Amino acid sequence: MNNRDASKNGSDVLSSDAPDLSNRRTALSISDPVMKMGRDEMNLADFPLAMLATRPPKGVKSLVFEDEVVEKHGRSRVKRRLTVLACSEYGLPTASDDEVILGLIQLTYAAGFTDRKLSFTPAELFRVLGWRSEGRSYSRLEDSLRRWVGVTLYYENAWRDNRLKTWMDEHFHLLDNVVIPRRHRRQATKACNGRCLAWTATWNETVFKSFQDGYIRKLDMGVLRRLRTSAARRMFRFLDKRFYNTKRLSFDVRTFACERVGFSRNYDNSQLKRKLLEGIRELERVGFLKSLPKEKRYRQVRRGRWEVLFIGNAKHTNVNQSVSTPLEFVLTERGVKRPEAAKLMREGSHETIRRCVREYDELLKSGRGANLGNPPGLLVKNIRERLAANKAGRREKDSTRTGRDCTRSRRTPTAFEPAESEAAESHTQLEAIRGHLAKLSLEERESLEADAMKAADPVRQAGYRRAESAGNSRLLAEYRNAIIESHVLRLLVGGAG
Repeated sequence: MNNRDASKNGSDVLSSDAPDLSNRRTALSISDPVMKMGRDEMNLADFPLAMLATRPPKGVKSLVFEDEVVEKHGRSRVKRRLTVLACSEYGLPTASDDEVILGLIQLTYAAGFTDRKLSFTPAELFRVLGWRSEGRSYSRLEDSLRRWVGVTLYYENAWRDNRLKTWMDEHFHLLDNVVIPRRHRRQATKACNGRCLAWTATWNETVFKSFQDGYIRKLDMGVLRRLRTSAARRMFRFLDKRFYNTKRLSFDVRTFACERVGFSRNYDNSQLKRKLLEGIRELERVGFLKSLPKEKRYRQVRRGRWEVLFIGNAKHTNVNQSVSTPLEFVLTERGVKRPEAAKLMREGSHETIRRCVREYDELLKSGRGANLGNPPGLLVKNIRERLAANKAGRREKDSTRTGRDCTRSRRTPTAFEPAESEAAESHTQLEAIRGHLAKLSLEERESLEADAMKAADPVRQAGYRRAESAGNSRLLAEYRNAIIESHVLRLLVGGAG
């Protein structure tokens, strides 16, 4: 079956990369920047993933969307195809299921795209999507998550690998795993001190890799929430992606309506133009598209073939053209200008940049950075020195590689870098911490842990509380150990001084 039949039946591990982002992701308090300007994965915006219908029709188990593109460095035309295959129990995804996936992307973005396992509360998702927090919304969400776990996407030469810069065949489920608390909501809330138990959704590795590879783009969630029809929302996501290079786009009416929006292929051209116009008028009302009369919106190319013209409003198309990786976003959040952040990302190791960001955050949290004249400038300077030192070290190693006993090149530590090897120093500190804890009695250990929790920095305290409310024992243990080890280290350093 394909989409013509379907359409007839109905119209968290806190990463060191971004310690501040997850702090703002508390229930009912998703940060304003995320609420206003979210993110979209560009492969998922290219073809429809769901029907325009509100209910999956019985007996229809697949959707097929396809197009042809011209290769960038050649004249050959390549056919691309997406097949959406449903499981027999829950059927094909609907328009509201499409919204759920987009909402989960926003929550993953709010967490910094650091862990493919996302813990969230329904209230968080409802706020991002603009849904009412009521029983019907909970039921829609449960049905949607079950449905997505059973849906398989078959991309044939249609999934863009941003790292390899090529089209790929990829076959996968969007969500690998979903966990829904089954206790009654009132009981669950009582058990969590008034807070709702967290739900979890685990992204497929292919999708999450695309997030981290930076094949994402800005998406104006404020505009999206103002659109009332699923056709208008789908047009908005697709056109907003294509307006990256130009503010003027034209498409074959049938190809655009059937393969990009998802209308039935059984409609004739006049029906497709009429249905498209309803969504186009919505996009004009919110200011995304420039208003055009019908005779300018549609142009007859030849008998039986029409084109539709879109002209973007510069106010929206300009603000959404930036595409950045999660780590680049982390740099800009710390005051680094976007061109400078993009240049640093191109020049060197991402792991080195992450290490510099961690040291920068620790410097500011310790209070030692209060008198710095230009903290972002110091961060950039440190990254550049570290990248240059890494390159010099590699050149030295290559020139003296005559055996396994070659000597490492010595260099001057940078603004944040300790003089000794980081790995050796970290190991020495850990041994000292463990030795100190081993000497304590049970009462002394309990007293030390209580003091450590009180003295912990706000970032770790917030992460600990979030892991506790989510019932994530692994994450809770990680935060607890980090808080205790940091406190013991302060005691040891203070005693030594």
